[in-house]
Amino acid sequence: MHILLYQAVGEGSGKLPTWFKEGVASANELRPNSDYYLILERAAEQDTLIRLEQLCDSFPQDSSVYLAYAEADSFLRYLHQKYGSAGLSDLLQSYAGGEGCEYGSQAALGLPLQRLEDDWRRETLGESALLSALVNLLPWLFVLLVVILVPLLLTLVNLRKRGAKKEKKVSYG
Repeated sequence: MHILLYQAVGEGSGKLPTWFKEGVASANELRPNSDYYLILERAAEQDTLIRLEQLCDSFPQDSSVYLAYAEADSFLRYLHQKYGSAGLSDLLQSYAGGEGCEYGSQAALGLPLQRLEDDWRRETLGESALLSALVNLLPWLFVLLVVILVPLLLTLVNLRKRGAKKEKKVSYG
């Protein structure tokens, strides 16, 4: 399949994201790997899925390589189901034409890679959009909490000190 991709886009095949190349190859195997779904399901449950942007240039060299192949396979099948062969062809041409990993999908399909990935995770793996949004916002919520709580606590401490001083004056006065 890698040879067919090279024949289709020539030198542009070197610009294709790794997840795309491996996803096309895997999705076109005569006997799909039946373990991929189990690997994906387990990773989704354990929150250990790999972000696709991390699979743009290469796949991991450790044991998570199987998860990378499973994700590439499932994501490419999702894109094919949602956008059809024409959509995949547009995506192929966009990447081969030099669009970057994140924005090639924006140019071809109208959505950035992260949005497509979030949709895939929600529709295929049952991830909650609210949970994904909360996880993405968690660092900012922590900062907001600190920004609000620190002044509030300082104000309360100052009010207590003032109250204690007034009590001393009243009791000694």
